[in-house]
Amino acid sequence: MGACAVKEDAEPAEIALDVQFPSTAAAVAVDGVKVYVYDGTLACNELVRLRQTAQQLPPNRFESRSITPCDLQAGGPNASVELDLDKEYTMLAVGQASGRDLLVGCSSQSAFGKTKAQPIALTYIDATQRIPETTCTKLSDKCGGRCQ
Repeated sequence: MGACAVKEDAEPAEIALDVQFPSTAAAVAVDGVKVYVYDGTLACNELVRLRQTAQQLPPNRFESRSITPCDLQAGGPNASVELDLDKEYTMLAVGQASGRDLLVGCSSQSAFGKTKAQPIALTYIDATQRIPETTCTKLSDKCGGRCQ
């Protein structure tokens, strides 16, 4: 008996993003989050340092448009990226408010095998920046227009 196998490249799948904010106030303060996807596993601390110091980032595979925290929470089509499930990636997420970087986070993604990315925990890009006070107790309150 003989056997033969051929590996075919699968169609890219929609990978749901999992961006985690350090607090409700931080999520409310952010206008949008951009996600940069890099091929392979890059050093997250280096990517974060480059962004913190406004240096040139390496070429990326994909750059999302700005995704609102409400879209991220709802998990709609704007809160995902199309990627091959059998490759490794590094994702850098940058939360911006009024056009300025406020939050940053990074995560290396090994071959997925599923359609949800590893969590990307955001932290303050500059510890001296202050987050505005909010009357929102949870992000869904802001998304529903019940607070500011």
